[in-house]
Amino acid sequence: MKQFEYNLLFISILTFVLFVFKPYVLMLLSIYLLIFCGLYYLKKPIQYYVVVILFSVMCNRTLNSQVLVDYVLILILFIYTLYFVVKEKKCIVGHLLLPLIIFSIYSTLSLIWTPVLTYGIDGLFAVLEGYLVYFIITNRLKTNVSFQTVSKIASYILLTLTLEIIYFYIRVGPINMIENKNLLHLGWGMSNIIATIYVFLIPLAMYKYTKYKSAWYSFLDFFNFIGLLLTLSRGAYLGVFISINLFIFYFVRKKWVWRYCVLLLLSSSVLLVKYKLNTIFNLFINSRNRDKLYLIGWNSFKSHLLFGQGIKSSEYVIFEQIGKQYMHYHHFVLQIAATLGILGLVILFWMMIQWFVILDKNTPFIRCVSFSIIGSILHQSVDVSFDLYFFGVYFYLLMGVVEVYRHYNKDDSLKMKVL
Repeated sequence: MKQFEYNLLFISILTFVLFVFKPYVLMLLSIYLLIFCGLYYLKKPIQYYVVVILFSVMCNRTLNSQVLVDYVLILILFIYTLYFVVKEKKCIVGHLLLPLIIFSIYSTLSLIWTPVLTYGIDGLFAVLEGYLVYFIITNRLKTNVSFQTVSKIASYILLTLTLEIIYFYIRVGPINMIENKNLLHLGWGMSNIIATIYVFLIPLAMYKYTKYKSAWYSFLDFFNFIGLLLTLSRGAYLGVFISINLFIFYFVRKKWVWRYCVLLLLSSSVLLVKYKLNTIFNLFINSRNRDKLYLIGWNSFKSHLLFGQGIKSSEYVIFEQIGKQYMHYHHFVLQIAATLGILGLVILFWMMIQWFVILDKNTPFIRCVSFSIIGSILHQSVDVSFDLYFFGVYFYLLMGVVEVYRHYNKDDSLKMKVL
């Protein structure tokens, strides 16, 4: 193992220990700020700080503490980035920056008509966290990051999460957990929410095997796959299943895949006829509860077509309709439609076009990122909302890394604007 891998193992274990012993939030923040100070003293580039933030998300069993720690760290990096933008009189404008700014302004304006202001402010802060990370990465990541390094970082982040889940299973009892997955709540996230990290990172963790073999990482990623299973999130199972199959199709022997593709389709059609599509769908998704949420969201959209009911109005509307504390409609497009209306959908589709522009490059790593994005979007189509805190951090971090890679690649035509 190289030195940076020992460093990753250290911060992984440190984060897990902090999670277990639950120190006060100020102590948590102080620990990660000390790490920041050490990185500054060693003159490490911006990517080191971002990796520390990704681990800090998982450090505490209280949601407010987790949000405070990683948000403060992100704000520090954001101010640090603004300082260099002003000092160097140069701002790099990524393809997503303008739609993200407009979406942020519109979301802020929607606080005027959202039913519960505190819910709306929480929803606004949720989306801003990922947007800030995107701005930081596109402006301060000056050189291409080693994709092998990114893949290894993914494995160690997943290791931390898997250790936390196993610890929680031991505390609560495996039988109790299996019988009621709602018991899986690490404090900073419950089952379906923490599962998004697996959907994002498993395809990236697999990238390193396209270049070399490692017994240690094979064990690590197998262990992490067990962590995915323990989330009991069927939406995450679906997302990872699709992304892994895309990975196999792209990287494994393509002729072999095409050869047996017809056989696979035939067998799948037999299953569809025998068990019906609805039964297979319910294997992954509990559609009974979601049908209610979808209907409430659709009715909310129809009654407030143009502007929606305001950012994160979903939490109030759902509770008023069925008396249950759901925060989102469990479909990210419907969430934006119902809360921000047609205008919000227009901005979303504008952003989606930019996603395709950024990811439209046939290189192995960008394909792995694409598989991660596809899997996560499929997950968000049936599960937790698109605007949750660390979902946005991971999503826009990956988009920013790909865009920086393409910007500094002389043979690539995709370039960011420099003001």
